[in-house]
Amino acid sequence: MAHLYHVPGVASFIGLLLSFCSGKSVHDVAAVTWGRRLRQNKPALRQDYKVEILSDQIRMIDHCVLDSHRYLPIISSSHYTHASELYVCQKKCALVHDCAYFTFVKTSNRCEFSPENATPIKDSLAMGGPRTCTKVQASCTAKLVSSFPGSTAEKSNLAWQGRQVPAPLQCWPTDWINGVYGDCPTVQVLQELSHGFAGRCSGLTQVPVPLYETCHSICRKMSFCSVYQLTEKGCFIGYLEGGSDCFASQPPDGKVLRAGRYMHGDVRVLMNLRGVQIMGLVQAFQEKDVYGDARTAGVQACRDTCYSNLLCQYWQYALGNGCWVEEPTAGYTVQYPLTTEQFLEGAGQFIAGEYIQHYCPKLGWTPSEEWTLTARNMSCASGGKDLSGSSAVTSSECQARASADKQCGNQIYSNGKACFCILEDSLCERTVSPYNLYTRKWATTQGAEAEPNMSFQDDLYQASRAPSARSFGVEVDCEGLNYNNFLDIYDGKHRFGEEFALQVEKSTGVPRSSVIDLDGKVGAVSVSASTRNSGNTVLLFNTDLESEQQADAVTRGLRSQIFNDRIKTLATQIAPAAITGPVHVVPYFTEAFPDKYRQEDNSWWWLLLLSLALLCTCCLVIICSQKKLRAKMWAGEPLCEFESPDSSDGQPAVRSWRDQRGVKSAAFK
Repeated sequence: MAHLYHVPGVASFIGLLLSFCSGKSVHDVAAVTWGRRLRQNKPALRQDYKVEILSDQIRMIDHCVLDSHRYLPIISSSHYTHASELYVCQKKCALVHDCAYFTFVKTSNRCEFSPENATPIKDSLAMGGPRTCTKVQASCTAKLVSSFPGSTAEKSNLAWQGRQVPAPLQCWPTDWINGVYGDCPTVQVLQELSHGFAGRCSGLTQVPVPLYETCHSICRKMSFCSVYQLTEKGCFIGYLEGGSDCFASQPPDGKVLRAGRYMHGDVRVLMNLRGVQIMGLVQAFQEKDVYGDARTAGVQACRDTCYSNLLCQYWQYALGNGCWVEEPTAGYTVQYPLTTEQFLEGAGQFIAGEYIQHYCPKLGWTPSEEWTLTARNMSCASGGKDLSGSSAVTSSECQARASADKQCGNQIYSNGKACFCILEDSLCERTVSPYNLYTRKWATTQGAEAEPNMSFQDDLYQASRAPSARSFGVEVDCEGLNYNNFLDIYDGKHRFGEEFALQVEKSTGVPRSSVIDLDGKVGAVSVSASTRNSGNTVLLFNTDLESEQQADAVTRGLRSQIFNDRIKTLATQIAPAAITGPVHVVPYFTEAFPDKYRQEDNSWWWLLLLSLALLCTCCLVIICSQKKLRAKMWAGEPLCEFESPDSSDGQPAVRSWRDQRGVKSAAFK
């Protein structure tokens, strides 16, 4: 895998040396060198689908006290005391003015007090926490208070409230008695096969499907199931992993019948990773495999890959390279806590990325939920449940009704009078309408975040939409179809263009009459050479839609997997010789096409004909405007007369010239 990787100092030299000796890429070696391989083998899948608590999991007692940790420094020896049990020690700390954290030593029952600047360190014989416990676990609301990461683990911890970097799965329900992770009732659908998800992941685990269960119902019930694929060979799930190469041209386990990706619980964005590089990640998929624009579809798919995997805390998208995520079960784990050793600034190729924390929003310690405005003048095309009733419903009332309705998911749309919610496990197909779209997020923080949450998110949404006008241009770049080979096929371009327009109609629902090629022909598409990727074939057309609402349908239809498969089949039937590799269609939208896209520019012929016609018209107007000339012309008399000096009598002669059939004549008076 090609990847730009840089490590300062001696570490860089060692990484390059290992790369040269092993024959692996620099990034692979770096992942082995700087990414801790803690869990290279996944735990066996239990029959009850429970996941055993990982050995490096930090235990939180009552979502407040850190087990196997102690706080240092200690205020003074005079504050050493003894307590009968943990919470007696905590109460004693609350009575001491300078005590911010306490430590209870299990073996001696000794109680120690620490100041505000204390940090937790590992100690198997102790446990400690803050002087008072809040309803919400501190590590689930902690914000950055200084520069992060630090050069050492201690400095990184000091950058966060509570003096501790949020730990993996620290905000996830755990059953320490039985040694397993609990389940979270909050489940969201991120991707589906019917909505453009390729569902061709490799490295998944095959599981039997019990009676009265389905492949997707199993994945929904398993908190650590990120993705599922139902193929001709059985049910495959992403158990403790996000799945790799999910956009491959061929499915690894037979034809995909159904596939989807779930996010269990929710995520809290801890830090925006745009423009920096986290070392030790693994590539989830390559940019060339994603259908659609890299800045929109690629970034969204990368984010979904990490959001669906409870063990993934870091994801990044490198322009021109693809998606990189943390995959602990494959051995690619970023050290905890993160330090500058694995943090490289000035990496401009990483256009998007996040450091996130997974949490379960419906635990008993969660304070409330929040509805945020996602998009204006937008609603969902299907899957909505009417919550309006017989009277008008305000937006706030709509949110309250959706919260109380167990069938409703995390999205509603309202115009201040009508109210609709999207059912749980349903995706919102956005469409232009006089409504506002709201999304429910479970509140785990108070006040403003120390770091902005995905500053590119609004741009991402805007770029993924089709133009709202009825008429706009569409450019479909066909990877794997060589344009020069099209020229050798008799009538290949013409037939492919017309059939392509038919597939646009089938995939988007837009009438074929709304598709117009660059020469103005209705129901056809212009076929040309791509200016984006040399050698590829590009199809160009303008749209004349019946309504602006169809613009969103065009975007989704052209980016769907169904459309891609139809074009691949079409190319196989009409121009098999033009296929030089896996066929992918990538649509782009523009307000108007520049002239360079026309394969044959004949505008100069029309200009010449227009000039000749204008010249003839001017001549006729001049001739017809002179009565004398008109009379002579109709009488057959000479049109022009002039004097000639060479007469026989020495007098000037009057000559007339007429141009008839190329013969010149003269008459003398």
